[in-house]
Formats: sequence, C-alpha cells, structure tokens
Amino acid sequence: MAVVWVGAHVCRLHLQCVYEDVESVAVIEEFRQLRKRLKMFEEMLIPGTSKVAGSAVPPPTDKAKNQPGSGCREADLISRLESLASKLDVGEEVYQLLQSRPGEMYGASQIYFNNIHRWLPIMSQKLFYIRMTDFSKTKRPDFAILLLCIFLSIHCPTSGTAQEPLYKAVRSIYWSLNATIDASLEMIQAGILLSCYEFGFGMGKECYKTIGLCMRMGCLMDLQNEKPPPDDLEYSDEWVRTAERCNVWWALVIRDRSTLLHDATFSKPFASIQDALPKHLPFEAFYLDPSFSRAGAAVITRDEAPGVFGYQAQALRLLDRTISFRHRLAAAQEPGHPGDEKFQLDTELQHLMGVLLNHCSGAACCEASAIVLV
Repeated sequence: MAVVWVGAHVCRLHLQCVYEDVESVAVIEEFRQLRKRLKMFEEMLIPGTSKVAGSAVPPPTDKAKNQPGSGCREADLISRLESLASKLDVGEEVYQLLQSRPGEMYGASQIYFNNIHRWLPIMSQKLFYIRMTDFSKTKRPDFAILLLCIFLSIHCPTSGTAQEPLYKAVRSIYWSLNATIDASLEMIQAGILLSCYEFGFGMGKECYKTIGLCMRMGCLMDLQNEKPPPDDLEYSDEWVRTAERCNVWWALVIRDRSTLLHDATFSKPFASIQDALPKHLPFEAFYLDPSFSRAGAAVITRDEAPGVFGYQAQALRLLDRTISFRHRLAAAQEPGHPGDEKFQLDTELQHLMGVLLNHCSGAACCEASAIVLV
C-alpha cells in the first residue's frame, strides 16, 4: 500500500527515487522477455508492422485475389498467425516463473495479503492459495495475470518515476488477454490491482480505461446483482466465495468513483450508474479469512464499526447522494425546499469526516476522507 501512495506523492514533487534491489532485476528481465514475445505476436496481427517474418505483405488487390495461388497465400498467413498465437502461453510462462522462483512469488503474495489486502479485500486468502495449487495443473492465464498484478502491486520502482518496464509488460499482457479469454473473477481482480497501481502513480487516463473494462466484465458476470451470503453458511467456502464476489463489485464502484478524483479524468462520466451501489456494506478482510485472522478463536463476532473498506463504501454513498442532489438542483427538478436535504447531507458528511479523523488517529487521511472532502 505504501508503494502505491508514496509513488503518487513522488510524481507530484518531481523527485527521482533510485532503489537498489538487485534480486528483483532477474525477475524483471524475465517479464521483459515475456513482453517481447507478446509484442512479436501483436506485430504479426497488425499489417505493415511485422519485423519478425521479413517484409510485410501488402493487402491483396481485387486482381490479385482472382489470380491462382492467392488463396494459398492467405491460408499461409493464417497458418503463421495460428502458429505464433499457439506459442504465446502466458499461463505456461508464469508457471515456469513460479517454478524457478517460488520464494519470490509466494513472498510477494504474503506481502500483498499483509498490506494491500487489509484496505482492499477483493479476494480470500484461503481461496487464493487453493487456486494457486490448482494453477500447477490448469495453468489458467487469468490466474497467471492475477499473480503478475500482485507482484506489480508490491514492486518498488528501480529507475526513477517513469513508467516501469514491469508495469508496461504486465499491462500489455493484461489487455492482450482480455481480447482472447472470457471475463472471470481473476481477470477483474487483476484489473482492480492494476488500476490501483496506475492511480497511485498518477496515470489517471490509463486507470480510467482499466477500471472501465473491469466494470463491463463485472456486469457480464452479473456481480451488480450479487446478494450477501446467508448467515447459515457463515465462513464456509461457499459463503466466502459469495462474499468475495460482493467485495469485488464494491471495489469496482469505489475505484470507478475514485478514479474521477484525478485531474485528467475529473469531468468524465462514471462507468457505472449511481444505482449500482449495493444496499449492503462490503465485508472487511477479516470476514474473508477468519482462519487466518483469529486462528483458534472459539467464538467469532462481527465488529459493529466498519473498517477501511466499509468507510470508503459509506463515503461513496454520500458522494452519489450529493451528486444526485446537485443534478436535481441544476435541472430545477427539486420540489419544495431543498434546504432540508442539503442540511441533512451536510450533517452526515461532517459526521463521517469526524469519524474518519478519529479512525486515522492523526495520521494522513485515507481515501474515504478524500471522497468526503470532494
């Protein structure tokens, strides 16, 4: 978490930070080689840009199409593209990386769950490690890109404040995968982490595009209609899976609204409508992983006050109500005296800000505070 927000401050202060991290250089080089193979595939798909298979072949004219052998040339091009596409196996590449450097990948996952997961609980730790075990058999590309985005989210830059080669590689792979595989929870989770990295390092436009894509995938998976899991299944794997899906949708809405706090995207429309906010609050990290949080506890009780994720959700609700109120005033559609609602909103905003300031105990205000200030 510190990496994401510190990066944003460094960009604004125009400082250049140099990190001496020799161990990560080799991993970054492997990602760079993976990106080169992906770039080779992209160039083959775009006419006139390929440097792999000699000079580019111009599109055939009508006369050429009627000549003998033109069908063979087209079949040959398709065959070459299919052959190249079959060599681009992100799942296999990441699996080999996991096999060659298991300590680094597992270490990155542990850092993620001990830090970012606490304020952005979009996946269950237990379910994540189950899926990682299955990954050795399935080599699913969506889980592979999720692993890469986790590694990126805890990565410290090695060369100033410019876009990192690791970020460029991961982003290129992510967008290419979205063109070839179906929407999945892992693809959305990976996109949320990628958008957080982009937002933290001041890449507002890139973040806007990424979270917009994730929001569409979430709608395709019907996450906006996900209901909280029933209490009779509490903390079972099925309960956690449902809670995980609820939190992913909340994260999408939060990131969608928060992205527009950036100067480059401030006037852009939301990717989701205002009615997209769920009626229930999201689940905190503890509820997704009770066995990891309070091992051996005889009785598990819920905290009455929300955590960081819940406060962000409450701030988003007030933000949407405020925006809706201002729109009605601008359209002169507000019946009666709008002063009462304005006073109510002002009272709730001040109350939430007071709660957040006490919650932060004098430390820097969290993102929920920034939303309330807007």
